[in-house]
Amino acid sequence: MNQHTGQTLIIATACLFMFAMQAMSLWKKWNLPLLHGRTYFAGVPVDTGFYDGAGRALLRKIRGWMVALTLWKSGWWRYLPGYNCSTRRGGWC
Repeated sequence: MNQHTGQTLIIATACLFMFAMQAMSLWKKWNLPLLHGRTYFAGVPVDTGFYDGAGRALLRKIRGWMVALTLWKSGWWRYLPGYNCSTRRGGWC
């Protein structure tokens, strides 16, 4: 194993660890809008059939944003082959 392979392995392991931690955080937050039961949405009282109509779409959007934020926060995209941080957004990574 050469030095480059060892560094790549360390970076990949750290990235997987960060993603696993973010995924565990997501798992804990997945049903957070339903914390008070099915008659509430994020602490606001709702009708009985709310989760069969508009509530289902709203919950899907919230969970989609939660997944997108988890992927972004884990930083996996920084380690893709060919990604050059210095050319993106004026060097901001």
